[in-house]
Amino acid sequence: AGEALLNECTQFAQQFIDNAAGPAIEVCGTGIKVSLFLRSHCVEYSSTTETVGDCDTSQPASTCVTKSPWTAFGHFSSYIIEMC
Repeated sequence: AGEALLNECTQFAQQFIDNAAGPAIEVCGTGIKVSLFLRSHCVEYSSTTETVGDCDTSQPASTCVTKSPWTAFGHFSSYIIEMC
């Protein structure tokens, strides 16, 4: 899921931003990643951009990476799905 959002900056729905125990993000495959941004419109702010995904093609294609950034990194407000 998410192919339609490839390379498109997307805002998290407000209920996810407001919920510090928000849902986890899972990225499967070794050719795709999700970059999370504290600011809206996918604007980088200092070193607070977080990436979810494993771009190591030596890993199995079925590799999945799951993170729950809200609990560890604060409230992210936008994301972009990109190819590695």
